[in-house]
Amino acid sequence: MRTYMSLLAAFFLFAVSASAQDAQSLESLKSKLHDALSEIETKHSEALNTIKDQYEKYLSSLSAALQKKGDLEGVLSINRETERFKKDGTFPETAPEKIPIPDNILSQFKSLTEKADIDKLQDKIKLYDSYIKRLSDEKKNLVREAKIEEALAVNAELNSATEIFTGLNDELKKIMPEPAPKKPVPDEDKDNSGQQHATLYITCDNQYTVWLNGEEIGSDNDWQSLEEYPIEIKQGDILAIEASDLDNGDHTAGLFCCIVLKKSKRAWGTDESWSYTDKKPLGSRWQTARTSAFRSSLTPENVHPAHNEREKSYNIKELKGDFVWSNEPVSTIYIRETISFNNFSE
Repeated sequence: MRTYMSLLAAFFLFAVSASAQDAQSLESLKSKLHDALSEIETKHSEALNTIKDQYEKYLSSLSAALQKKGDLEGVLSINRETERFKKDGTFPETAPEKIPIPDNILSQFKSLTEKADIDKLQDKIKLYDSYIKRLSDEKKNLVREAKIEEALAVNAELNSATEIFTGLNDELKKIMPEPAPKKPVPDEDKDNSGQQHATLYITCDNQYTVWLNGEEIGSDNDWQSLEEYPIEIKQGDILAIEASDLDNGDHTAGLFCCIVLKKSKRAWGTDESWSYTDKKPLGSRWQTARTSAFRSSLTPENVHPAHNEREKSYNIKELKGDFVWSNEPVSTIYIRETISFNNFSE
């Protein structure tokens, strides 16, 4: 996490206005960009190494199991696969002969690798976006000061950075998985009024209050418990949550919320598509009406590490979503989402 936090610090440096008193030279900005890119590559390499270690441990456990069975051919096959993997680091398309690896296990390892590649590209895109804005501001500042030669140099770097930024976005589009087609809402969940019967599951480190269309559903301050509330929802309803962390929200917090439809078991849970604000809204209108204040996307970055595996411990297979918090350390966040049944999935 140290690497990623350093990377965020670099983002903020690039986002500073060029009119600030501590405006830096082009070479200084390029140096900071180079350092941030190096951190991204390091983060990516660490992620890939972790995935590779997991695969090798999986092979080792399989080998031990086959050894107990006295399966010599199986053990030798795993030894060959282990040596092959250490040399080229690629996952096989299908399980090697004599090795009982389920296809879904191989698929999971490949998906983890693809996600690491996507994360790297997204980090670079965020970095270059901030860098381009910083260069643009710096160019304007230099022109105002009649430093034309320096402005031309910054402009050349700006054009180069923009070209790289475009290329990164094109590369990301090529490897991003196609979104699953939306399924129609099953009629079995609806009653005659268009309402859908559902259960809302929620927990927060440390406390929350949740509303549906402005009416309070419940609140709790026990971060170790998962509460569930029976609700009835329809398309366009407003779900609002006020969540608070008793510390400062810097890897000390976590909010999880999921709505599960009663009959079809389709679910919709907190993830990075949910939006929030850390500015306390005036009155209670935000709980029932649309407002432009909720623009920032929730993220798992500032969630306490202990929550990463908590969802699995609930033993409710229908649950979807992640523990999330703000993208910057804050103690209280306000969430407002409009219910759309197209967001629910099996």
